[in-house]
Amino acid sequence: MSLRPEISGFKLDILLSLFGSRNREAAANAAKVVEETVAFDDPREFARVRQVLEQAITSGRPFADLTAEDGSHVYAALGLAAVEQNRTETESNVWKMGAFEDLVNQIGTTIEPKALTLLRYFLDGRPLFGKTIQADWSYYAWLSLDELKTLIAALRAVAQTDSDPTGDGFLEELTGWLDQVAAADSDLWFFAS
Repeated sequence: MSLRPEISGFKLDILLSLFGSRNREAAANAAKVVEETVAFDDPREFARVRQVLEQAITSGRPFADLTAEDGSHVYAALGLAAVEQNRTETESNVWKMGAFEDLVNQIGTTIEPKALTLLRYFLDGRPLFGKTIQADWSYYAWLSLDELKTLIAALRAVAQTDSDPTGDGFLEELTGWLDQVAAADSDLWFFAS
């Protein structure tokens, strides 16, 4: 089974406001999202996600003692990113994550460094709780609207010299999803699952 990208628009400020808020209702709503979305093999995994959510709303971020996030942090982020949000959905999950790898391999030396960093978040993730994400399966990332606009401009510049660098139309599709999120005046949420 291959990872698939889930790109949507959301409001980053709403997500960030939950950290340290002591909003138990938000933590419960986030836990509900996770419970409805993720099939855990072991109930202890879900209990660990609930612990992460509790720490997030109680202590804020980043977690002082955390270097690498694991799956419980990834699922907690998934839940928190859904609380009080009105998402702008895209059809990105029809592609597999290999398309991002191919794109980075093709344009990584030609795209401006800041934009490459933003594009690489789709491959490496961008943590909220720790310094890195080292989960066994799923991971996530986010871009502010300004970062999203920077990435769109850089991808458009690439398309002017090579409209289809990977030969599969992915650059055009990706730019379309990013445009859709930016047109909604949203920040970007990304989840690979």
